[in-house]
Amino acid sequence: MDTNDIDEAVEAFIIESVENLNNVQNELLILEQNPSAQDVIESVFRSIHTIKGTCGFLGYANLGSLAHTCEALLSSLRSKKLVLNQDISDILLECVDTIKHEISVIENTGKESQSQHQGLIEKINKINDLSPEASSNSTNQAEETKKSESNSEDQPANNNLHFHASDNVIRVDVDLLDNLMNLVGELVLTRNQILQFNSTVKNNSFTTTSQRLDIITTKLQENVMKTRMQPISNLYSQYPRIVRDIAKNSNKQVQIKMEGNETEMDKTILEAIKDPLLHLVRNSVDHGIEPPDVRKSIGKNEDGLVYLRAYHEGGQVVIEISDDGAGINPDVVLQTAISKGFVTQEQATRLSEKEILELIFVPGLSTTEHVTNVSGRGVGMDVVKTNVEKINGNIDIQSKLGKGTSFRIKIPLTLAIIPALLVSSGGERYAIPQISLVELVRLESEQSKKSLETVEGVPIYKLRGKLLPLIYLSQELDIPQTNTEKHANTDEVINIVVLQSDNQQFGLVVDLIHDTEEIVVKPLSKQIRGIKIFAGATILGDGKVSLILDVLGLAQNCRVISEQKRNMAMEKMAQKINGTNVSNEIQTLLLLRTGKDHHLAVDLSSVSRLEEFSSEKIERVSGIEVIKYRGEIIPLIRVANYFDGFSDQGSVKKNLQVVVYSTQNGDVGLIVDSILDIIEGNFVVHPYKGKTGLVGSTIVQDHVMDLLNVEELISASNLDFFFA
Repeated sequence: MDTNDIDEAVEAFIIESVENLNNVQNELLILEQNPSAQDVIESVFRSIHTIKGTCGFLGYANLGSLAHTCEALLSSLRSKKLVLNQDISDILLECVDTIKHEISVIENTGKESQSQHQGLIEKINKINDLSPEASSNSTNQAEETKKSESNSEDQPANNNLHFHASDNVIRVDVDLLDNLMNLVGELVLTRNQILQFNSTVKNNSFTTTSQRLDIITTKLQENVMKTRMQPISNLYSQYPRIVRDIAKNSNKQVQIKMEGNETEMDKTILEAIKDPLLHLVRNSVDHGIEPPDVRKSIGKNEDGLVYLRAYHEGGQVVIEISDDGAGINPDVVLQTAISKGFVTQEQATRLSEKEILELIFVPGLSTTEHVTNVSGRGVGMDVVKTNVEKINGNIDIQSKLGKGTSFRIKIPLTLAIIPALLVSSGGERYAIPQISLVELVRLESEQSKKSLETVEGVPIYKLRGKLLPLIYLSQELDIPQTNTEKHANTDEVINIVVLQSDNQQFGLVVDLIHDTEEIVVKPLSKQIRGIKIFAGATILGDGKVSLILDVLGLAQNCRVISEQKRNMAMEKMAQKINGTNVSNEIQTLLLLRTGKDHHLAVDLSSVSRLEEFSSEKIERVSGIEVIKYRGEIIPLIRVANYFDGFSDQGSVKKNLQVVVYSTQNGDVGLIVDSILDIIEGNFVVHPYKGKTGLVGSTIVQDHVMDLLNVEELISASNLDFFFA
């Protein structure tokens, strides 16, 4: 056997041993719950036996000796001379960790360490000696194993002991896949150039050929990307052991449940998300789950639960990490933030509960009273957020005191080839990752004069009743400003790209908005890698280089996130102050109709969506009409039923117009006859007194309209119990 053959054998041994040990680790945790599971014991025994046999073949004497001793202990469990208990489980898990370490040494140095692991072997033998005849049995079995291995060429293979891979599966080096992905990226760029050239010429044969190239390139791209996709189960496999160890050290009882093991993502994304997920899982056990006696005293199951779920949604991967622990106390978070100087008393009065919870991502903020070897130093959650956002993802937190905490992470499937929006500013084109794109807004000259203004030196656009801070791309890049970017007094069209970063929105003002295009992300050169507003570069269809904007870096560089939070607080204060008959603010109203000529209006800022539902999908729960909507159940209100002379009772329509309205407690659907229009303006409100469900009336487009009070409609419809 030559050197290359040996290297390949060692590489196969390392890969297969790591896979086997991961399985062994999880199987030992299963055995802790069910020590009599004989099939699991058999599986663990076979895995360790395989590692021992290969060590002998490759000459790793020290590792082989440890595996042999571990195998002897498993043999006693297998023959029921011993029954698995906590001490045996701890020893076996320690053995797994040690073997893993030794394998990593072999991987890094090409040879095993000189450690003979005498202390661990003695501990194993001491436990095994409790079994009558265990030592002699294991010795005899070892001799029999050697004989059977030496005679393996003359005897049929034992299928129960046969592994290592399926004939239709091969192992491919990651570097080879990376090179293949780069080549496909170049092919995509060439495809884009040919398609762009095709649009300028009129040749049927060339058009047919280019279309065929487009189809083949797309299929090749999809298949190459699939080769880089890995299931999240590769990460999941380590969490049961981590949860078990942390729970044991903190005297807690914690179970872990995982769903979506088959959910796949690019290997690069998987590697990037590994540490953030690990930290969140550790925090859930250490911070979230209460001790058993505390849980019992408040009526909870003594065993806490950490729940992981992964799934695909809208071309992204969503990972949820939740626990049924104590939850996060927003008052404690806020007081800690104030005491450490992260927010002032004045700022604290203007923060919503969601904004308070997000303070846990501030570096150095920790609410725990005791520092452990797992958490409590205020380091980690900020790193989690930063690492997630580095891969164009975002993280959201929800918590209910006494009930638990849930983190929701959204990340892209891949970073190699992504859809992007192309824009121009100062004569140059830039790419914006589509994952950060919310919507596009085009303001004509008259409209821009009404909608754009400056607050404390910050340009602001009023988008459907909300204040949107603006960034002028030409100013940030220090390039000559064009006519379209000068400000609201211009007669030119204003193009705004509404972007989302850090769960906040801002508008990017550009000269022109082009089309979306699949781009290949290229790393930046060392000279400009430190500029945080750029995430990379790409080559467009015409062969020119375009820089890719880093939306998070752009927002942080311009400080629009903190500015926006301040402006949002100003907006809330303005709404309270302007609670008068005449509002100087531009309002956006959604115009509706019930019956033949009853016109209504509702504030658009609380409307989440406009939908059309089939009447056949409506169901009844406790006398309330409901419908399944986006995985949830929302109650329905027939608006016409609550105003004299406009009853909707008995009306039968195949399709229903529904306004999905967001409240603090959840969504509710308003059934109307027609959704007419959306209009902005200053409206004079004539208030009603004692008119349930209506604020008052106003004149819109020469029609007198009732202004709906949806919160009162919910109360009048007896839906309060639904949101309890």
